[in-house]
Order: sequence, then structure tokens, then C-alpha cells
Amino acid sequence: MVRFLLIILVAMALLLHNLPYLVRDQVVIWLLNNGAETAELKAINVDWFDGRLSIEGLKASAEGKPALAVDQLSVALDYAQLADERVLLTAVELAGINVGIREQDKQLWLGPLDLNQLTQSDKTVEAEPDAEEGSSNWSFGLKELQLRDINWRAEVAGQKHHLTLSTGRVADFYQWDQDQLVAVDLEGTLNDAPILLSSNSRPLPEEKSSELKVKLKNFPLHSVTAVFLPTLRAHIDLDLSIKAQSNSGSHLTSIVQSGSVRVRNLSYAQEGLQVKEQSLAWNGGVNVALLGSELKSLKTKGELALQGLALTQAGSQVSLDSLKVNSAINLQGLTSLNLSALVLDAKKLQLSQAAQAMNADDLHLTADAINLQDLTQLSLSGLLLDVNQLQLSQAKQRVQVSRLQLSAGAETQDMQIWQATVPTLTLADIDLSAAGESLVTLKGLTLKSAVVQHTDKISLAELEADQLVVEGDGGVFTQWNKISAEGVTLDQLQSLSINQLLLNNSKTRLYLTPKRNLSDLDWLLAQLSSAESNAGSGSKAASSSAPFRVKLNRLSLSGSNTLNVVDRAVKPAFKTQLDISKVELRKLDTAAKGETSFELAAKSKFAKISAKGTMELFSGNYGGHWDAEIKGLELPEVSPYSLEYTGYYLQSGQLTLTTKGTIKDRKLSGDSDIRLNRLEVEARNSERSGEFDQKVSMPLGTAIMVLQDNDSNIDLQIPLEGSLDDPKFGYQTIINKLAGKGLKNAAIGYISNALQPFGALISISQMVMDAQEKGSFITLQPVIFEPAETTLSSESKAYMAKLAEMMNERKGMRMNICGVAVLADKPAIWAQLQETNKQQKAPLDETLLLLELEPALQALAQQRSDAVKTELSDKQGIDSERLFSCYPKVDLKSKDKPQVSLGL
Repeated sequence: MVRFLLIILVAMALLLHNLPYLVRDQVVIWLLNNGAETAELKAINVDWFDGRLSIEGLKASAEGKPALAVDQLSVALDYAQLADERVLLTAVELAGINVGIREQDKQLWLGPLDLNQLTQSDKTVEAEPDAEEGSSNWSFGLKELQLRDINWRAEVAGQKHHLTLSTGRVADFYQWDQDQLVAVDLEGTLNDAPILLSSNSRPLPEEKSSELKVKLKNFPLHSVTAVFLPTLRAHIDLDLSIKAQSNSGSHLTSIVQSGSVRVRNLSYAQEGLQVKEQSLAWNGGVNVALLGSELKSLKTKGELALQGLALTQAGSQVSLDSLKVNSAINLQGLTSLNLSALVLDAKKLQLSQAAQAMNADDLHLTADAINLQDLTQLSLSGLLLDVNQLQLSQAKQRVQVSRLQLSAGAETQDMQIWQATVPTLTLADIDLSAAGESLVTLKGLTLKSAVVQHTDKISLAELEADQLVVEGDGGVFTQWNKISAEGVTLDQLQSLSINQLLLNNSKTRLYLTPKRNLSDLDWLLAQLSSAESNAGSGSKAASSSAPFRVKLNRLSLSGSNTLNVVDRAVKPAFKTQLDISKVELRKLDTAAKGETSFELAAKSKFAKISAKGTMELFSGNYGGHWDAEIKGLELPEVSPYSLEYTGYYLQSGQLTLTTKGTIKDRKLSGDSDIRLNRLEVEARNSERSGEFDQKVSMPLGTAIMVLQDNDSNIDLQIPLEGSLDDPKFGYQTIINKLAGKGLKNAAIGYISNALQPFGALISISQMVMDAQEKGSFITLQPVIFEPAETTLSSESKAYMAKLAEMMNERKGMRMNICGVAVLADKPAIWAQLQETNKQQKAPLDETLLLLELEPALQALAQQRSDAVKTELSDKQGIDSERLFSCYPKVDLKSKDKPQVSLGL
């Protein structure tokens, strides 16, 4: 019996001693049978007493297949734990492992081993389970696993991955001690990217927990995405700390992450899309709560930083030097989202699509809170936007703003009807240009207390614009020092209401072309329309049937407002400069029939202009009244218009005008008091001056001679009347009234009054040719003589005194004196000739004597003319240079009384 036991013990000892060698050989044979062309296992060592097993020098290879190598594998088993139905590996060590998995020719290879062949086996009948067999009570434990020099490669599904571990450790995993923390530490490379991983977890209890720290540097993202995104290239850096807790009973999971994620040198291209970015980094924390697979809450706080972005897609481009976003996000399920303390900074932002573009050097945005409830209720509070060097462009049009500052808030209950409040909006150094040409510049624009109610209503408490400059053709069209508005409301995009509009200190030029177009405005509109046409014809909104309404409670212009006017529609061009110190308009409404009051104060170089009144500007009747005055207007300045409408150039003179009147039922009624001082004219356009003279019935110079007093003043009172419905009503109507009811009536009226009671026979030549024939345009009452007499009667001397008095009042007046012999003079003169002829030694026969009759009558006419001139010059004191004698006239057909005709 003892011998038998010894034999059994010896046999067992030999078996245990030789078993490792048998296993080693079988392993080599198995490797060779499953794809390896060469195989080697250096040693298998078993310490049966300590429970240690080690394998050394395992190698297998085949041509064209990955190699398989294991330098060392050692396992230590705690025999004592077996008594408690526990398998405890106290130490496991893997070192020098070089293995890979490859997919080749639709086969999967682990090193040189064909895994497809390994998984194939003959069909076997599954044994029916023993119904009474209970679950196993055995449990597993691992005290420590050490990894060194691990080299793992995978080439599967078109992807290649390479994992190396210089060191690795797994410790303290015990199924019987679920509260024990399991430690996992790895250090190595993943696809040539250094990786460091450290974790402590409790994976077994109902309340599971884990803490993980992972660092990954320069990981090639394209090594993972190459199959489905072949053109994507990027590298990732990770430095994360992740804590997770999960309860399998309540199905609650909590994940807390902190640290940074960075994507570098990203590039991606596909048809119509190109993306490049230098860096995209997240640094902060994330807290996620899950109920099963449903998101319960998500909270984040940190910074997202982007650098060097360039994106191009179908004509659209986005580029960005840098972007930083800081915020705290709180997402509760999918119904509530809150962003707080949002801070966004962008550098060198460029956006473009087709012909539209936006550029900004610096953009800074902050918001106190953004809340979204039920995907319908949105509120935004404490928004502040600060943009430097903003540029907006469309085709050739461009708007540049050196700085934009905005504070705002907004809310909506249904994502359709919303309201925004803008406490302040400030823009500095605004420049609108087209085709590289600056059109409009503005030093500053400020909006205060704006409220936007969807698109229905926009209200604004204050608006201020500083140093507005509008360019024209070759110079500044208009510039304004300050423009401010209060109480501005835009309603339904159909009406604009302004409570008060204040304008201050301006310079404007009005250059009119020969066709009376405003050249600067035409140039400005041409620049804008040219730029718009280059942008292409987009869709146009249908115009509303209702006209746009403007309501202006008060407009006030003050300060110094210079207006330079050049009108090239007249020759020579009219040029003047006005300084408007005041313009007041009140209650202007384009959709109402009420009266708008106005007041104006201005001056030119020497003249002063004022006007006030009211007018129904939009009723169609233009009802109202006016009261205006012009003082000290230098008339040569308006000579181009005088030449245009009268043919006369105003050599000198000054105008003072006072006018009042009303318009009722489209009929104008008023008066104008005109004083012309030291007026001198010269006919430059014979056709126009002739037409004007016809209206006056005398040359303008004659009218001036009559009307100008000794102080060189002409006072006129001209009624203004007419119908606005008369198609001829306009400038020419006023000229006609000035000529007909002004100069003509004033001249006749003055002479008639001055010569009373001798002014009854005054007449005016109706035609210029008629006047030239008579030698005068105004014919005064003639001086009557008895037939064949040359002596003035007492009545005629009294008439001469009146004439002298009138001429002394009008120093510029000149008179034509024309003696006339008529049929009534013939008998007496013939009798005198016959008597004288009888006394001659050699009397003439009657035929020859008749030839002396006309010279005798001419002499009579001349003596009468001389008698009148002598009376006026010698006895009444009129300068003889103002008295002009005509060639004596004999009219034997005239039945008029013998006379001397007088004309002006």
C-alpha cells in the first residue's frame, strides 16, 4: 500500500514536473496549426507550492502577418482563498507584449492567428441544463495587475490604431468587497499621442462611483474619422477629470467633468465646403444628470476658445482670428435653459455671403442672463455689445463704424411676438461709401430708451447725431453739427411720429444745373443706385397701398446755418449765400388737413429775411396766411433772374419788401409793399426786355425815371391775387403783376396826382413803334396856344409850374418838348405871308408864296417849343439839360388845337 502510494506520488510529481513542458509543446503546435509559420515558447515555469505560473519568450510569426510576442506573463494565485470559494490573483504581470489585430482578405488575424478559423467549429448538440443546478458561489479577485512595454496594433475596417503602454496597473478588484476602490493607471501612447490615465472606481455596488483623470496630447483625430470623414484632419489634447456616480436601483447617473479639451490644426474639405481652424479649446466644468437614458439636467461653466477659423461654403465665408466664450449654462431636461454671466470676445471677425459682408476688429458681448422655457418663452437681460471697427458692405456699398456700443434686453412668450428694450445704442465715426467714394460720414449717433415691439412698433425717447457730413459732386453737399430728435415712434412701418426735431449749425450748398436739377443730390443718388444695381436685382416687397405718414410736432433749426446757392439755369449763374438763424415748424402731419405754423429768420451778406404764418401743406387747398419781410437785398445779386424774366440787368439798387396775405379755397389774396432804392437797369436781352416793356407800356428806364423820387427811392404797392388752379400761375404771373399793376399803374398814378388839375390827358403808348414815332412813351397834357400865337397863357404858365414841381421831385425825369403847327394856324400865317409879300419890292406869285407856308408854320412850332422850354428853364428853374426840343412839326390835317406836346 505504501509502495502504491509512493508510486502515485512519484507519478504525480513527474506529471507536475513535465506538465509545463507538455503544455509548452502543445502551445507551439497549436500556434503552428492555426496560422503561425514559426512559433516558439521559451519556458513555462510553475511553482506549485507558491501558486505561481510564468510564461517566457512566446513568439509566433507568419509572412505578411503581424507578429505575436510575449516576453513575460506571470500569475500568482492565493491558495488560501480557494477554501472560501474565491479565486484571488495576487499578482499578474504582463511585459514585452507585441501583438496586433488585422483585417485582411475578409479575414481577421490576431498576430499570425486566423481568428475566423478559430471561431469555426462543428455543430454540437447543446446539453440541456440541469434544472436543479444552482448558481456558482465562486468569486474572483485581482490584487494587482502590472503591465510593461505593451505594444498593440489594430488594422480593422480601414482604420489603423496603435496603443503602447510603458506602464500599467490595475489593483484591488474583489467581487466579495464591493466597497473597495479599484485603481487603474495607464501610461503610454495612443496613435503616437502620449496618454496618461488614472482612475479609482467602485463598479460593483448598487451605488457605483468612479473618478477618472486622463491626459492625451496631440492625438490625431483623423486616425479615428478617416473612414467616414476622409478629408478631416485634426489633433486633440485632453486634460480631464471626470467623476461619475450611478445608482442601478434609481437609474440615476451623475457625471461631473472638469479640465480642458483642445482641438488643434483642424482642416476639413468636401464639395462646396472648406473648414480650417488653428485651435478650439474648452476649459471648464460640466455636470450632467441622467435618469436612465433621459437627460435630467446639464450644467456647464467655463470658457470656449477658438483661434484661426476659416470657413468657406457655397459663396459664404467666415473667418475669425480668435473667439472666447465664457458662460454658465443650466439645462433642466429639454424644457428649461438658462445662460448666466455670458461673456463673448471675438477678434478679426469676417462674414461674407455673395455680395454681402461684415467685418469687425473686436467684438465684446456680455449678458447677465438668457432664459428659455418650454422652447417658447425667451428672455434676455443685461445684454451689452461693444464692437470696434465694424464694417458692413453690399456690392460696392460700405458702412464703416469705428465703435458700436449697445445695451439691450428682450423677451417673448411664444417666439413670435417679442419685445426688445435698448437703453442705449451708440455709434462713433460712421462712414457710408460706394465704390470707394465716401458719401456720408457721422461723428456720432446715439439712441436712448428704444423699445421694439416685434415689427409692429418701434419707439425711441432720444436720438442724437453729431457732425453729419453728406458728400456731393466734388465737395460737401451738406453738413450738420448736431441733429437731435425726441419722442420718435415708427408704427406698423406705415407712420413715423417725432415729437421734436432739433437741428443746429449747418452748411449746405444747392448747385442747380441748367435743367434746374440739384447736381449734388443727383450725384449722390447715382452713386447709391449704381452700387445697388451691381448688387443684383433681389426680390422687392410689394408696396403698401397706404402712403407713409409723417407726424412732426415741432421742428426747430437754430444757430448758424449757411446755405450757398448756385443756379446755372440762368445766365450769368445766380450765386448767393444765406445764413439761416431760425426755422420753426409746428404740427406737421402728412395725413391731416390741419395748419402747419412756420417761422423763418435769415440773412444774406447785407439783407435780412423773416417770415411767419400758417399753411395747410397737405390738405390740397394750401389754406393759411403769411407775413414776410426782406430788408436790404442788393438787386445786382438777383440780376440773373431779372435778366431771365425781364431782359433787364440790374446794375445797382436795393430792395425792401413787406408782404402779407392769405390763401383760402386755393385762391391767393395779399399785398406787397416794395421799396426800390437807387435802382439802375440796363437792357441786355432785347427780346425779353421788349416783352416786358410791352407789359409796362414803357421802357423800364422810363418807369424808373417817373417813379424814382429825389432820394432815389421807388415805392410800390402791388396786390397779389390769383388761383392756384390757374395753370399759368407761377413766376411769370408775379412778373406780369409787377409790370402791369405795379410799375405801369404806379407811374401813371404818380403823374396824374402830381399834375392835378392838369393830368386828365395823360396817355401811354401801347406799342414800342408808336412810342418811337412820337418820341415819348408817356404823353402828358399838351400846352395849348391860340392860332398863330407863341405866347403862353396864364393857364399854361400855371401848368408849367406844376410840371416844374413834378420834375423837381423827380430829378431823374427828362422831358421832350415838341412844337406843333396845325390846320388852325394856317389862315393867320397865310395872311401874314400875303401881307408881308405885298410889301416886298418884287412880290412872289401865289404859287411860289405857297412854298413859304410850311417853313413859316415850322418856325411857329419852334417858337412855341422855345417858349415852353424858356418858361421851364428860365422861370421855373429846370435844368435845360433835362429838356429836349423836338424837330418842329407841321400837321395841316390835324384838327387839334395849336399846341406843344410834352412827353416823358
